[in-house]
Amino acid sequence: MTKENTRKILSKKFIKIICIYILIGVVLTTSTLYYLNNFLLSDQNILVKKPDTKNTKIKESFNPVSVSNSAKHISLTYDRNYVTYIDSGKLYIKNTRNNEIFKIIQEETPVVYAFSLSDRNIIVYFTYEQKQITAPVAKKSDRISDVRTDIYNKPKSKSHEISAVQADIYNKPKSQPENTGQLKIKTYNIDKNEKTDHKNFTVKDFYGIKDVKYSSLTNLIYINIETNENKTIKNRIYRIDIMKNASVYTSNKTISHIELLNHDDTLIYEDTENNIYINKKLFKYQNNKKFKLLGIDDNDYIYLLSIDQPGNLFTLKNNTVKEKRLIENLNNVGIFSKDNKILLIYKDYALDLIKNEKIEIPPDAAIIDLGENYIYYKNINNEIIASKKVSLE
Repeated sequence: MTKENTRKILSKKFIKIICIYILIGVVLTTSTLYYLNNFLLSDQNILVKKPDTKNTKIKESFNPVSVSNSAKHISLTYDRNYVTYIDSGKLYIKNTRNNEIFKIIQEETPVVYAFSLSDRNIIVYFTYEQKQITAPVAKKSDRISDVRTDIYNKPKSKSHEISAVQADIYNKPKSQPENTGQLKIKTYNIDKNEKTDHKNFTVKDFYGIKDVKYSSLTNLIYINIETNENKTIKNRIYRIDIMKNASVYTSNKTISHIELLNHDDTLIYEDTENNIYINKKLFKYQNNKKFKLLGIDDNDYIYLLSIDQPGNLFTLKNNTVKEKRLIENLNNVGIFSKDNKILLIYKDYALDLIKNEKIEIPPDAAIIDLGENYIYYKNINNEIIASKKVSLE
């Protein structure tokens, strides 16, 4: 065989190899695009599908809607046509036009949390299934370090103290049950009458869900879960990304409030000592070290009320204080923070911090939501009221 023939054969083999790699690349690319178009970006995946609400009509007013005395996690749907709440492990959806039950969602395991999306008629809800797994006790050397950790991390609250008997791990049996279970994320699309399962993941020492934050722009979910280990209530935050991967963001802390920016993967949380963390970094400003996290607005400004200098309200953007103003009346009885709206609640009025507007509210009103022209609250008769906003200024 001549050198020329050898070169031709090698050249043909090389071209074949290149063609094979190109073909593999085309197949992988086509498969990926098919998956994104037909599955990940389909209407069933609310974590990614961007809303189209151009033709959605919102009627803000409605007649009183009654809810049960034990109703929890009450919310209004995007079009204001439905009130949703949880009672006895079931998700109730009531029609605001006739005060009748539209649907009751009952799963095999209890519904433990739910909220309505602010940009479409979809309800996100969570169920939890408890399981018991027997786990071996740690080695003696490990148990000693665990005791030290428990001693140094004991909470200040007396109601959460660990007794001497509970701390005596040497009296534990050779094996002990490990509290674990499956937390499931599901949705119900009211317009399509369609339920969808989205994500299951294992959670240890589950006690309840304190709060959930979701951004339709970044398709991220952060879940602030309360855990109960050795009769001590702490928090663990889970992060669910665009591909529905679940991971622990932070744990073994006591967290009272979380906020998620709309346009960026930035989580802000406040612990029970009034420390503020932005992407896990402690925030301080001049002589101000302690704050109350009030909420965020549409433009991702963060609102913090100083504890060190009472009445000073700081507005942050990109970890930088952009504005400082004074809140004169510090006798507020509550705070409403939801869907980029923030209200300081007083006895007979509410202060809209974003619009700097005083709004009249009845005494003992439990604020549910705030619209453009209406404010929604639950009265003492367990009725959801749509009341025309009356400005006091």
